Amino acid sequence: MADLAQSAVEDTLMAHPDLRAVFAGNEQGAFGGISAALGQGITPGVDLLFYSVDGSEEAIKLIMDGQMNGTAAQQTRVMGDVAARILMEVFAGNSSHEDNWVPPLYLTKANAHEFDPVF
Repeated sequence: MADLAQSAVEDTLMAHPDLRAVFAGNEQGAFGGISAALGQGITPGVDLLFYSVDGSEEAIKLIMDGQMNGTAAQQTRVMGDVAARILMEVFAGNSSHEDNWVPPLYLTKANAHEFDPVF
């Protein structure tokens, strides 16, 4: 995936040298885009902004290093707690039909150090 994204960003930069930001649908795409930027002498995170989705350890490191600008991460611990609560309610005979929305976290250099991507 990163190789495909690298090639796509290289091609996009050739066609649009004034490109200012990349939003990748997953972090492997962002990682490939960052490699493309570096290969063309562009400073990722400064000259070309990178945003993604997943909240992986590698993305957090790149955010803290300033090469990536942000990512969205699922709150898996909270999601697990909510799922367990709903399951206990169902086992107790209480059928819950309410929406149980757990919003993703937007991680930037200001807060990425507080996120635990391992769980």
